[in-house]
Amino acid sequence: MQLVLKLDERATISGHASLRFAWERFGQISQECLPLFRRHYREVANFQDQVPFDPDFERYFAYDLADILNVLTVRDGKTLVGYAFVMVHPHPHYVSTLWAICDLFWLDPAYRFGWTGVHMLKEVERHARERGVKILQWGIKLNFEAERGTIGKLFYRLNYTPTEVTLSKYLE
Repeated sequence: MQLVLKLDERATISGHASLRFAWERFGQISQECLPLFRRHYREVANFQDQVPFDPDFERYFAYDLADILNVLTVRDGKTLVGYAFVMVHPHPHYVSTLWAICDLFWLDPAYRFGWTGVHMLKEVERHARERGVKILQWGIKLNFEAERGTIGKLFYRLNYTPTEVTLSKYLE
């Protein structure tokens, strides 16, 4: 399914007249994702000196086939410029409640202005509601937030509240 903003809305809201949001199958876009994954990793991954870039494509393919993985793409014309990978499934602790957990999301820095990011988040929310999701979770890399200080503010403005803090340590 594709969500396409009307031409006048795209120009006003995002500043990019050719931006398109669409829900696409990972199996059809995996090769396009790889260069963006690399850029995403370099920008936000923790422990890069110890933990190599090494995505588990087989697992993503399996989640895609099981209809757990939902991928929102952001395209400028035909060029992939962003994505949100959302896992939709019952939570192991709350099996009667469908959850969506955003595995990763990224938008090319050239498109991080205007309303593009807000539209990404709202489209994920819309899709999650359509799938019957009751809880939607996003993770924010604190190192990224400390440098830029904007993504957390955006989530707060959209009525998200912190529910957990995840701490990490590289074990040698």
